[in-house]
Amino acid sequence: AIQSPIAKYYSIVYSSYSIRQSMSPEVFDLCVVGAGMIGSAAAMHASTSCSKTDPRNKVILIGPQEPKNKYSQENQRRFIFGAHYDEGRMVCYNNKWDEWDDLTIASSKRYMEIEKRTGIRFFNPVETLIMFNEDSSFATIEENDDDEYGNNALSHADAQTAFPCLKIPSGTKCLRNHTKTGYVSARKYVSAMQKSTEMDGCVILNDIVIRLTEIAASKDSVHHIKITTKSGKEIVARNVLIATGAFTTLYDLFPSGILPQIILKSQLVAKIEISAEEALRIRSFPMVDWEIQSNSYTKWTGLKEGLSIDGCYILPPILYPDGKIYIKIGHAHTFEEVVSTKTEIQNWYTRKEHPEAQEALVKTLCILIPDLRILSVHIDTCITTHTETGLPYIDKVSDHIGIAVGGNGHAGRSCDEIGRIAVNLVMKNIWVSDLVQKRFKLIQKDSEKSML
Repeated sequence: AIQSPIAKYYSIVYSSYSIRQSMSPEVFDLCVVGAGMIGSAAAMHASTSCSKTDPRNKVILIGPQEPKNKYSQENQRRFIFGAHYDEGRMVCYNNKWDEWDDLTIASSKRYMEIEKRTGIRFFNPVETLIMFNEDSSFATIEENDDDEYGNNALSHADAQTAFPCLKIPSGTKCLRNHTKTGYVSARKYVSAMQKSTEMDGCVILNDIVIRLTEIAASKDSVHHIKITTKSGKEIVARNVLIATGAFTTLYDLFPSGILPQIILKSQLVAKIEISAEEALRIRSFPMVDWEIQSNSYTKWTGLKEGLSIDGCYILPPILYPDGKIYIKIGHAHTFEEVVSTKTEIQNWYTRKEHPEAQEALVKTLCILIPDLRILSVHIDTCITTHTETGLPYIDKVSDHIGIAVGGNGHAGRSCDEIGRIAVNLVMKNIWVSDLVQKRFKLIQKDSEKSML
């Protein structure tokens, strides 16, 4: 088989690392466990910091690469996947969570810098339409007319004029943001952050960490952590940051007695294929964040009440790596299921058929575009990690091990700032943010108290 340039490059990196390891165990200043969005961001900031202060300090990022086909027979036995296997993650501000909006603003300010440095474009500015009813929490933004994030109120008539390809249901309240919003290609965002880490000397290892072992200082050695991988490698680091998302509690990664309180929720989206001509016809299509009342939804779609959805988000037509153009639509809380075991995670990621969800999501999109010319519909799945606080856990579980876990469905747009804060905490023991640190404290499983 012919290797792609990227695969060939990674094989050289891994081989080089294995040779060095067999000769003498290299001690890394930081090992980031988990090569998704938060982990890649953390490694990027750590590598940049080390390259500026002391190039001898090294960072290693460990995590598995995206499978070429997660539905293949080979991957039916795999259960480590990523939530970033996607081309469209909304970057918007809804004024419901001040902390999430602040994390997003800080992250988005660095998008252009990362794109320029790496040559990988991952952010696309697109205006956003927020639709809701009178009793919605969004109504407070409408009353303010124009909030600090650039959301401003539109009458139904003005919204219909601004977005002529849409048929907005009568009585729907609307907000518009055309200054600060857009979407990121999660795949390209991760690729850009990882390329930036490589440019600063970070080692990227395509593997899965199954165990962390803290080795106390002795007369012969300083305190360090032994990282054991699924392939049998052993890496040594002074500090470790755990950024493993939905897979955080599945391996032996924490000191005895510590386990984060997290809930894993299944998510799915419908990717609705359209032609290039159709994409041009509906070129005024914005990103959509839509809160829906169940009684209205039942009336519009004819679906029974049990299948009505409580809201959705919709991305404009996007060209995907398979060369096809898709409109992506996802649900709010409807169709979410709690998963916890390896088998449940594996089954969810590799399941293709979700007929009830597919019908509901397609009918929802067709409320807005009744004459949409659909070529095909595909369902894709992922899992989101939810914390007790609704905010990410950014904390230390020991003097040398930190955690950055819990995207709660929002980390796609704000991972950069989460990673930056976490790296400074675990490597320098300082909180470099105006956000209140105690809001991000780890809550342990079966415990009502945050870690001290």
